[in-house]
Amino acid sequence: MLKLIDQIVSAGLLIVGLAHVAAASKAFTDPTQARVWFLSAGLLGLVAGLANLARARLEAGDRLLSLTALVGAIGILTMGILLIGAGETSATAGPALAVLALGALAAAFSLRSLFRR
Repeated sequence: MLKLIDQIVSAGLLIVGLAHVAAASKAFTDPTQARVWFLSAGLLGLVAGLANLARARLEAGDRLLSLTALVGAIGILTMGILLIGAGETSATAGPALAVLALGALAAAFSLRSLFRR
């Protein structure tokens, strides 16, 4: 059951990353600093999601992959904390909390995988 939850969380990171990149691609007709950061958040979501998904699907623990997935999850977790601390409006507070939860769960699963023998 934990493996299934791990894969769902990892896929969630990937989906959030894809959504960010798709939304950012429409904004790049007029790039601004905020839009570039928005795109970079999406790319972080893609990389973190892929690393965590690969880690979640491995049967044997690969420490380098687990560490890579952990770093990506910490990046997502940090982004969620920064979004909440930036005074998000009620319309964006829900997605910020979702990002924070995905990052925290992915970090927990990555730590579990890193220290499992």
